[in-house]
Amino acid sequence: YASLIPQQPSESRTQPVEPQAELSLEGTAPQATPQASQRIGTADEFIAYIAPSAKAVAAELGIDPRIVIAQAALESGWGKSVKGNNLFGIKSHGQAGGLDVATHEVIDGQRVAITDQFRAYESYDDSVRGYGDFLKENPRYQPMLNAKTLEEQIVELGKSGYATDPEYADKVAAIAKSKRLNIVGNGKKEP
Repeated sequence: YASLIPQQPSESRTQPVEPQAELSLEGTAPQATPQASQRIGTADEFIAYIAPSAKAVAAELGIDPRIVIAQAALESGWGKSVKGNNLFGIKSHGQAGGLDVATHEVIDGQRVAITDQFRAYESYDDSVRGYGDFLKENPRYQPMLNAKTLEEQIVELGKSGYATDPEYADKVAAIAKSKRLNIVGNGKKEP
């Protein structure tokens, strides 16, 4: 993966169908409506903005915060391709308030364009918390949550069916293990 900065979100996840609002990184970020997504300018700004929420949720789940940030980066194109502040491409699964989003799934090895309903969040922080809740509520993610190392967590994520892209875990790994996320660390306190 020559460039660890996705130009588009993961093929098997959401892609926006309307423009996003700009986000100021000064002070507290404004709360956006679920229909208007926040937007971050660069990958480093994206990491800085979501790192506190990602670290908190990762600590609660017992996983490496780099996997949380890497998934958000992959799914959202580093915050450049987001609808309804949904950084993780989580489908609504019948919950009220879902947004119709044009996306792609990999079905029988073929990339297929579809429209599906995805969750909407008030802010990126809400999206990160929603991701944590989603993982806790779904037993298929328990092996990922029980895994001890970043590498084991990524392997279990790949097995979980989170995305239909067969290369999803490799893409998450490339971002999570990149120098860009070294500053985040693994969330563990050094003795």
